[in-house]
Amino acid sequence: MKKLFNSIRSKVNNLTARAVVAVSNAKAEGYVDSGVKILIAVVIGALLLSGLYALFNTTIMPTVTAKIRELFNYQPLPDGAGEMAPIRGEYYDAQEGKDNAE
Repeated sequence: MKKLFNSIRSKVNNLTARAVVAVSNAKAEGYVDSGVKILIAVVIGALLLSGLYALFNTTIMPTVTAKIRELFNYQPLPDGAGEMAPIRGEYYDAQEGKDNAE
C-alpha cells in the first residue's frame, strides 16, 4: 500500500512540476497576440482591396476604354451611352455628376 501511495505522490509531483514549467514559460505566443495580428492583417487587406477597386473603377478603366475607342476608331455610342458607367448596379453620369436610377 505504501508503494502505491508513493507512486501516486511521485506522479502528482511530476505533473505539478511540468505544469509550473509550462505556465512560467514566456517563450511562446499567446492566443490573443495571434488573434490581434490576424485581425490587423485582415483589416489592412480589406483597405488595400477597396482602394484598388476604387482606383480601377475611377481612373484605370475609363482611360483604357478611351484608349481602345481611339485605337479602333469607334464611333461614340448613341445618346451618350458611353458616358454612363455602371457602379454597383446603378449608373453614374460622368458628365453631369448625378446618379441616374434606371
